[in-house]
Amino acid sequence: MKGWRPRADPIGPVGSDLSNGLRRLSKHMLLMIASGISAVSSETATAEPVAAATPTTAGADADTGRSSGAKNTDAGTSESDEDAIPVVVVTAQKRKTKLGDTPVAVSAFTPEAIERDHIQGLDDVALRAPGVTFVQVIKGETYISIRGTLINTPGAGWDDSVTTFIDDVPTTGVGDNSPDLYDLSSIEVLRGPQGTLFGRNVTGGAIVIHTLEPSFQEGGTGKIEGTYGANNLAQVRGLWTGPLIADQLAGKVTMDVKRRDDYLNNVTLHDKTYGDATGNGRGQLLWEPRNDLKVLIGGDFTHDLSTPKIVQLSGNIEPSQHPNLSYGPNDTNQGINATGNSNVEGTSARVEWDTSWCTLTSISGFRRVHDNTSRSRLGDPDNQALASTDIQNKQYTEEIHLASPSGQNLSWLGGLFYLHANKRQSDLYTFNLNHNTVNGGQFPIPVSGVMQNVDQQISNDVGALFGEASLPILDKLRLTLGARGQWESKSGSSTIVPTFAPGNPFDPIYPAIFPSASANYSATWWSFTPKATLSYEAQKGLLLYATAARGYKSGGWDTSASSDFGISSAQVSQHLGTPFQPEKVWSYEVGSKYLSPERHFQLNAAAFIADYKDMQTNQFNPQTAVFETRNAGRARAEGLELEAVGAPTRWLTLGLAYTFDLARYTEYVQSSSQNNSGNRIPETPRHNIHLSADTRWSIGLLPGRFNVGGDYTYRTKVYFADSNSEPAFVLQQSKFDGVVNLHAVWNSESDKWHATLFASDLTNRQPVVYATDVSGFYLTPTEARNPANKIYVVTRAQSRLIGLTLRRDL
Repeated sequence: MKGWRPRADPIGPVGSDLSNGLRRLSKHMLLMIASGISAVSSETATAEPVAAATPTTAGADADTGRSSGAKNTDAGTSESDEDAIPVVVVTAQKRKTKLGDTPVAVSAFTPEAIERDHIQGLDDVALRAPGVTFVQVIKGETYISIRGTLINTPGAGWDDSVTTFIDDVPTTGVGDNSPDLYDLSSIEVLRGPQGTLFGRNVTGGAIVIHTLEPSFQEGGTGKIEGTYGANNLAQVRGLWTGPLIADQLAGKVTMDVKRRDDYLNNVTLHDKTYGDATGNGRGQLLWEPRNDLKVLIGGDFTHDLSTPKIVQLSGNIEPSQHPNLSYGPNDTNQGINATGNSNVEGTSARVEWDTSWCTLTSISGFRRVHDNTSRSRLGDPDNQALASTDIQNKQYTEEIHLASPSGQNLSWLGGLFYLHANKRQSDLYTFNLNHNTVNGGQFPIPVSGVMQNVDQQISNDVGALFGEASLPILDKLRLTLGARGQWESKSGSSTIVPTFAPGNPFDPIYPAIFPSASANYSATWWSFTPKATLSYEAQKGLLLYATAARGYKSGGWDTSASSDFGISSAQVSQHLGTPFQPEKVWSYEVGSKYLSPERHFQLNAAAFIADYKDMQTNQFNPQTAVFETRNAGRARAEGLELEAVGAPTRWLTLGLAYTFDLARYTEYVQSSSQNNSGNRIPETPRHNIHLSADTRWSIGLLPGRFNVGGDYTYRTKVYFADSNSEPAFVLQQSKFDGVVNLHAVWNSESDKWHATLFASDLTNRQPVVYATDVSGFYLTPTEARNPANKIYVVTRAQSRLIGLTLRRDL
């Protein structure tokens, strides 16, 4: 915040100042309407409402890509004049470009925004970025949806629709989707298929995270901070970076340790659960032996002993088998508290060599995930269904690409990509079903002491050739064409091995109900994902664009055959070896980016249509509590996204993010009795609005400067099943009905000391973000005769958290 300059006099009457600023904003809005921008309704992103009077110094020149100042090439840093909205640099096209010059729908979060708004997880990002949904079923199982892509099932044979990249290295998937958001130079949310430059499994988009590079600042620099909050939240974070060998070798090390007491009530065990205990670290070396060569080597780790899962219930009936259930948002009824041990490790090496005609870049990455959890599946006092899961994933990636020098009429980039991954997931299910309930009574004999070991191992190899070129075809009109050709081979095996508790009189009968099975399988898929963009600079600060792009998501295998009860082993084995097909999408988008001449108003917009073929859907079977992945025939998502930032005065910044998304299945017959055609795609709200404000001021009698602000989020209901059959009480709880976050920041005159008071979800809404119907495990046949009687397992957003952070810059 060193670019901040206090006012000459303390803030006093501001009415005229504000009204003048609002008149300026109104004038620019009228200009936008007159230019037809509002009608075009397209999208991109602002660098998260960055304080207009708190500019950030750009670490790199967006035109040259070479580092400046302290040899820091942070993507996403911004340049700004006082009282103006900062100009943000992004890497959505795998080269540094200004946000307003980039014909891609992208939301960018700068380091200032990340720190000011207390953004510590991708759930905080999803709250603020248009079109994004984040679901954390357990702390090692997280899902991201963009523009209606589906939240699917976990498993070694399945892949994401949205991929997270850390320093351009793709993460492994579900167990690697919650990185530590400390020590970052930017977070970029790219919406729409990104298959040309980012490859497979980005049909909805990509999350691109860039860490801060080591600094060559003489003497080194750093910071250390401590946080204390509700439920004895204690967090310590620190960073140091500086030169190790003159101006050739610099290093950086960070650490982040957090602990929080258990804070949710277990009404069955009469204790508390769901606390945090995590540790993260990162180290990097930056070697620049000469001006045309840069080598960045880094490693990161996360060790998490937090309670991984809390199974909560929401219902409208008091079942006779469990008359004392609690449906409170701060309660759980589970008969066992979850335990977990998660370890995520990553290493990467990036080499950039500048020549007179191109830049050669090599990006090597290795990611490893080992995650153990034991938990209740139904959240019931009797522990009818338990699960222990062991996930082991290893992934190596290599990308080599050539890029033309910036500033040329013809801009091009092309390269090769390779991935090799080994994934394994082993689930041990334990069943002790209540024979008086609907699901327990469907078996001819009581089910007790039955265990299933479901194991899946997958080997995956991917090779790709990609390229993109942009050239002017008329004055201020550019055409960008790109394509990616990809080959993918997957092979693996799945086994189901049941075991039974000794001494049970029904043990001789159980094998006929719970058969063993195994399958070996392999498949090869080819894909071609082209992209074409027309962009037109209508005037200085106004960019219009239109894009058509194709996306592709890998096929695979799930283990839903574990719920094939009472059939032969041969039939179950055949089900295990039956793949679901790749998902394909064509996306069409028109967009605009506008920045007023004096940079007091910014509006990015996008309108899109995405047509899916063979969309991979995820169905929860309420009779068996098992998920099954299958292909829907066709689906379509169409919508509008807006992001606006206004700086009407030097002390006030206002922000708006709005999404309208109509995502429906257009052709999806699930069975002879269930036609989902016309139904809404789960986890996709029709309307989502996020409002933010940040004020900056000083008080004559008090030293330092102050930032006070907050944000408000409203999201309409979402469905959780393809059938759209959720009862009204679940749909009502799925609304983000006024989630409020606040922050108050004090910065010393020397800019060495900083204090932040923050409140997350101050209104304590705790909306439901995931829900599955488990009524059959709780209700008797008599109770279930009334179809309105329902009980759901639900996952809620984090509850209210208030805390104070004190930071010292070194």
